[in-house]
Amino acid sequence: MSKKTPLYDAHLAQNGKMVDFAGYLMPIRYKQTSIIDEHLQVRNSVGMFDTSHMGRYWVTGKDAKELLDYLVPRDIMKLTDGVAGYSFMLNELGGFRDDVIISQFTETEFMIVCNAGNRDKIWRWIVSFANLWQKAGKNIVLEDKSDESAMIAVQGPKALSLLEKLSGVKLPEKRFRVQWIEILGEKILLSTTGYTGENGGELIIFKDLDTINQVAIKIWDLLLDNEVMPCALGSRDTLRLESGYRLYGNDIEEHIHLLESGLDFYPFADIDSK
Repeated sequence: MSKKTPLYDAHLAQNGKMVDFAGYLMPIRYKQTSIIDEHLQVRNSVGMFDTSHMGRYWVTGKDAKELLDYLVPRDIMKLTDGVAGYSFMLNELGGFRDDVIISQFTETEFMIVCNAGNRDKIWRWIVSFANLWQKAGKNIVLEDKSDESAMIAVQGPKALSLLEKLSGVKLPEKRFRVQWIEILGEKILLSTTGYTGENGGELIIFKDLDTINQVAIKIWDLLLDNEVMPCALGSRDTLRLESGYRLYGNDIEEHIHLLESGLDFYPFADIDSK
């Protein structure tokens, strides 16, 4: 049976056409708009996507950074506080288990975001190595925060200025930066990332299972009140295609080697934290 994100009822309220995607009921488009409408809205103004179906794992402890550096072909040791890095988790033959984003809050606190269809696989992969390291006396703690959180990608040339207005905080202009903000009295993690080729950010809301739906819809409705157009899987795909972004399951897979993917770009083994 397909799962529902915390924003499922918000999609129904906006006449979302729901389909199964990676085991979740997600809107492929909204009936009052077309995929082209949503695409152009993100390119010209600001739109929002429900990305709550993705995996969100916290990795903490004195040896957390060393473990993450071991797991991906990128120099995670160069990450600094408030900086995120795009990388990959590879199998033994150099194929893609998934592409991921690793964010550093402090030298001992990190978050991994992975694709929805790979949530269980990536969690088991991380746990398998963490268990070995813990048995060797390393200090590592893992937490799966996926179901106790929601994520809204606010994307477009007007996205950051809107989020600054709603939070009252000056936000970083550089991509792949993370910081905590407050909107409507809720503490929210803002990551200046996204999958559209536009500026903007992803709002990540952490709450317990009893309240996450209510709080996520409250933030979604605030964005609606500020004329942010709901956008769905169809326009997400056209936007990422137009920007040349790879999609797991289409362009990268377990059987596709990193060197065949076109993603072995400099600095795939480095991180610019400046």
